[in-house]
Amino acid sequence: AQSEAVQKIHRNAGGLLRQVETLLTLSRLKARSLPFEYEQVKLAQLCLEVVDSLSGLAEKKGLEMSTDFRDEDMTVSVDPEAAAKIVSNLLSNAIKYTDSGSISVELEKNDDTVSLRVCDTGPGIPDSFTSDLFQEFSRGAETEGVEGAGLGLALSRQLAEKMNGSLQLESSSPKGSCFLWSLPSASGHNILR
Repeated sequence: AQSEAVQKIHRNAGGLLRQVETLLTLSRLKARSLPFEYEQVKLAQLCLEVVDSLSGLAEKKGLEMSTDFRDEDMTVSVDPEAAAKIVSNLLSNAIKYTDSGSISVELEKNDDTVSLRVCDTGPGIPDSFTSDLFQEFSRGAETEGVEGAGLGLALSRQLAEKMNGSLQLESSSPKGSCFLWSLPSASGHNILR
């Protein structure tokens, strides 16, 4: 009983720490004091590392995670920590809100755009909530009982925009949702190959 209590305390403390870190990052973004250090990063490798770090959570819920990277050597110029945060937030949300089925991570390069797509087989996002989806502290009525403060998507969109990209809800239905992070290749701070 004591061991379970300690694990619960540790888990809750970790959640609080993540929320505080997210709030600090958001405030530094608003104050334009968050340093971005661009590096050449193999985006597929970064995504695989994030998928691997979250695979245990998916397995606990019996969810299948798959990846489809059409160009595994694709190199982009991003702040690695910010890029990993975006991917982690999208995957964490997909895991949190999907009770059964699967989550897929797709990466592709078109002529002028690099796209990362995260799709799930969750309940979807109600049309009435989509306009508030990327607002800080916004949470839909169906999220009651699900851990979080409604900050992850707001932070992810701001980080994506800071790196000259965009983050949007690409599609949603009762069969699942897809989020799309796009990086324009025309920018000096994006795709290099």
